[in-house]
Amino acid sequence: MGSTSSPSREIEFDMKESELRGRSSLEIFERFLTCKLHDKNRVLLTHPYMNTEPICVARISFKRHDVVLMLSHKKGESKHVERRIVDYIDKRVSKGAILKPGAKIIIYSTFSPCSDCIKKSMESGYGITYIFSAIYFQVPRPSCEKRGCECFKIDEDFTEPCRRALKRLGKSKRVEAKRFTPEDWEELEEILARWDKEKSLAQLRKVKKKYEPLRRLEDDELQKDYDTLAGIVPSGLSSPMSADRDAGSSQGAGKRPTSSENEERKFKTLKSGDDISIKRHVTKSAI
Repeated sequence: MGSTSSPSREIEFDMKESELRGRSSLEIFERFLTCKLHDKNRVLLTHPYMNTEPICVARISFKRHDVVLMLSHKKGESKHVERRIVDYIDKRVSKGAILKPGAKIIIYSTFSPCSDCIKKSMESGYGITYIFSAIYFQVPRPSCEKRGCECFKIDEDFTEPCRRALKRLGKSKRVEAKRFTPEDWEELEEILARWDKEKSLAQLRKVKKKYEPLRRLEDDELQKDYDTLAGIVPSGLSSPMSADRDAGSSQGAGKRPTSSENEERKFKTLKSGDDISIKRHVTKSAI
């Protein structure tokens, strides 16, 4: 999935509803870039419970122009930011606003949505794409669990419902989620540059350049973790079950592999795995 919106389209910032007034676009952008970011050794850069502020930049395509909301979690507010975005759209539509046909609502978010926000988004009937820089902190990332990284907090009352909701999200066509691509980072840059007239696009790009090598590693790993949690099989790859069926059919119907064939397959797999680990080591060292 590439570019998700049209940066050149006319934008209106709803300043009355935006809660990030007075905050620098550089600070907001850095929050996105560093949210649950790991270093080159895949160790969390900040304390697990620091930099966990939920921030959303929502781009809503109405028929005549796009409206942008800049929101963060308000103290004492029971509704999460994502739910309030859906409520905002409901309110505008009830007053006669018309959404652009075929356009998706783009929500750039520091975290992927929780179970309640996923449920609300699916029930809304709107086409929504969440673009996140971190998995919701109540859900352990598979890669972090494997490394023993403590960047998540498990509360079974929240963790299991969130895991189930991510599975539902992975099957949804109308509401979807993904990590940032380079094009998405550029579009967020442009929105923030238009919003904060005191900061230039060049300044925002300088902030991004500071974290770019780590962010690239993070985003690649983040997509794999999300696909695993959401039960998504990447295009061009088959599921382990279908791969086993394919391997069986290639040896002939009803024919079981001999012990020597099994040993040969194990050797090939091990050799391939060694090659991959060497490439990863070189890539990390280069960074």
